[in-house]
This record gives sequence, structure tokens and C-alpha cells, in this order.
Amino acid sequence: MELLRVLRKSVVFIAIFLGIIIWLSIFKINNTNDKKVYAYYNQLMYEYDNQTEMIESLTYSKYVHDKTDDYEADREYIEEAIKLLQEKYQYVYSSDMSRAENNYKKIINSTLFAEEQSYYVLNAQKYMADLESRGEINFSITNTTAIEKLVSDKQLPVIFLVMMIFVLITFMEEFENNMFLQIRGSKNSRKVLPVKRCFIILLISIVLSFVFNGVILAIYKNIYGCNMGSLIQNSYMFNMFQLKTNVATFFIIYCITFAIAMSVLSWLVYFVFLITGNYKLSIAGTGLFLVFEYIININISSKSAFAFLKYINIFQQTHQLLTTQ
Repeated sequence: MELLRVLRKSVVFIAIFLGIIIWLSIFKINNTNDKKVYAYYNQLMYEYDNQTEMIESLTYSKYVHDKTDDYEADREYIEEAIKLLQEKYQYVYSSDMSRAENNYKKIINSTLFAEEQSYYVLNAQKYMADLESRGEINFSITNTTAIEKLVSDKQLPVIFLVMMIFVLITFMEEFENNMFLQIRGSKNSRKVLPVKRCFIILLISIVLSFVFNGVILAIYKNIYGCNMGSLIQNSYMFNMFQLKTNVATFFIIYCITFAIAMSVLSWLVYFVFLITGNYKLSIAGTGLFLVFEYIININISSKSAFAFLKYINIFQQTHQLLTTQ
């Protein structure tokens, strides 16, 4: 069984990369004040759950006024938590969505955008269609931080792709063992084997997508908190998500989308392996290309003369796919 052989050869690599992403996530958290800030954020959200009208004018002095404990040492963290809560309040109770809806209606009816197939008209029509199909959203002040942190994590796709390249190396053993001609000369192996391996890549990507993202979400949920049963639109980051669904369902959709994106990239690398017949050379070339793409993605400004390179960048396009699904 090809699948069992690949898993047996790859289990150590998978465990190592899972350990790396867990360590990086914890390391990033420990190098910030997030633990204390979000502990107070969750506490504030609980305390003012039935007093939302007080959130807008809330200050540190008002919060600690009736408290018996001394919070002065944590004043910085409390003020940051209050700011986060007020941003959530403003999003939930603001009229930004109504204004956006009115603006798109004006675009559709305006003579300035007379061409029916213009980008602006089509975009406005798509927005209105999404709103209509999604139905009315009852926003509420609830914590959605963990899922936001997960989707914003740009390191996870890179590490996951590198891990998949190590998995792909197990497909190239016939080259190392000089068994390539015998294997490819057997019945149907020239056509069937690559297709079978593509399905194995997809299956592994789906399973590991849920494992990796699930572990990281659990870490973030423990630190930042997240109401998995609340509507995903309660997060400003996902206010335009087309489906009216909760955070838990969104997470499933995200994992599947993540797996498909990683599978496509892994297939491309696998095809390079097959074309060259030398996985070491292929890894070196692919690695240099990915490093070049990553450097472009993080260093080129959207206002730069070379900004067009960001729009054909693998990491930029993958991140946009995962955050705007």
C-alpha cells in the first residue's frame, strides 16, 4: 500500500514540523503581553455582557472604581483590553454595514458607472447578492480572536508546505534505488502511480490541515479565547464572509480550503520532481524560488514600482485565498 508506505516514512517529519509550529506559536505569544491583555479582555467581556451601553465610555478609572484589589501594576494591560473591547463594540453597533450597502446601491443606480459589465457595477451587484443570500445577521459582542489569529498566521502555510516537500521525497525513492525504470515499466504504473500519489497528497493535506490548524487553534483559544458557536460575522475580519455560519463551521471550511491550496502547491512541486528526475536539484531550485517569493512578499510595499510582483506572488495569493474565502 503506497499510502501506508508514505505515512511510515513521513511520520517523523510530520511530528517534527508539528512540534516546530507549536513552538513558534508559543514563542510568539510569550514575546508579547497578549496573555495578560486578553485575560482582561475576556474578563471585561464577561462583566459587561449585560451592560453593553457602558462599554463605549469605559475607562480604566471607571473599571477599577468599585474594585477592592489594586490593578495599577496591570493598568497598561487593562487599558489595552478596554480599547479592544471598545473596537468590538464600535464594529457591532456601528452603521458601517448599512453605509456600505447604501454606497453599493448608489453605484448600481449611478449613471457614472453606466457600463453593466464594469468592475464596479459587477462588484456592487455581487456584494448585494451576497447580502441577500446570507440573510440578516444579528451581531453580538463576543470573542472571535483565536480564529482571527489562526487565519492571520502567515508562518503556518510556509512550514506546512516545507513539510509536504519532505513527504514528497518519499515518492522519489525509486530514483535513489535505481528502480525507476522497473517501476515505470510495470503495467499501468506510468499513468496510475502519479495519479494515485496526487490523491495521497490531497488526503494527507486534508488530514494534516485539520491536525495542524486544530492544534494551533486550541493554543490560541486557550490564550485569546473564542466563542466557537458565535457567528463568524461577529469578527470584523470576516464581516463579508458569504455564508451565515458559526466559527466552528468556518474553521472546517478554512481547513478544507487550506488543504486544497497546499495540495495544489505540493502537486506543482511533485511535477517538478518528475520532470527533473532529481529531487535534490528540484528541492534546491524550489527552495530558492520560495525564498525569493517570500522576500518579495514581506519587503515590497504596495506603493512600490515593483508592487505588481506581489500580485503574482505565491504566498500573497495563498494568504488572500485563505482569508477571503
